[in-house]
Amino acid sequence: MHVLVGAGLLPDGTRLRLTPRHGAPESIRNAIHAWVEEDISRATVTWTNSTAKPLIWDADGASYSPTGLANHIFTSVTSRTADGIQGTTWWDVDTDHVPADVDPEEWSTLAGVDLSGLARQLNGTRKDWTGLHTLLGTVPAGRWTTYGDVAAVIGSHAVPVGTHLATCGQCPNAWRVLNAAGRVSKGFQWPDQTRTDTPADVLIAEGIRFDGDAADPETRLRRDALRQLLDG
Repeated sequence: MHVLVGAGLLPDGTRLRLTPRHGAPESIRNAIHAWVEEDISRATVTWTNSTAKPLIWDADGASYSPTGLANHIFTSVTSRTADGIQGTTWWDVDTDHVPADVDPEEWSTLAGVDLSGLARQLNGTRKDWTGLHTLLGTVPAGRWTTYGDVAAVIGSHAVPVGTHLATCGQCPNAWRVLNAAGRVSKGFQWPDQTRTDTPADVLIAEGIRFDGDAADPETRLRRDALRQLLDG
């Protein structure tokens, strides 16, 4: 939980779905699924960025740790105490519910990954955006890059990078960062709310061609090129 909260990967309000795994043999997993069908609210939680009890269970509105809630569910179904459940493996990101200011295509990369898997991906990551601002300052006119490429260079993940760019207001060249498909993120917004042009308008003026709403992939700066820019 410290890794996930520290990295800022999951915004408050992220929806998670129950998928019982570690510590529950098949017979108990089947029993849990049947129990959930009796009340579908038992299958979902809302994430909050608390390292102690980040899950708010839809079934009762109370806060739990991932393992604490997994143990509670196990006991509710079996009437006995679980033996060593790793509850972080029981909760998957519900990518059907996209948080505000998050690009849907980047959010979809979290599909099928549980909290434990996310923490392994992000181990060592922190929300220090100094390196991001420095890197973005090196991206020249006539080139663009992606949230994922930028995240790989600074040791983060596309989702918190996208969220930061959508809310920072001080990131240099933020319009030169597009989603994995080369499109402007739906969460993009100018710091100056009176602006009526779009990032695509600016990129076109800088010499980047678009095919429909997707930028020319030949002008994309990938992670190796970004590292070279950062190294000077």
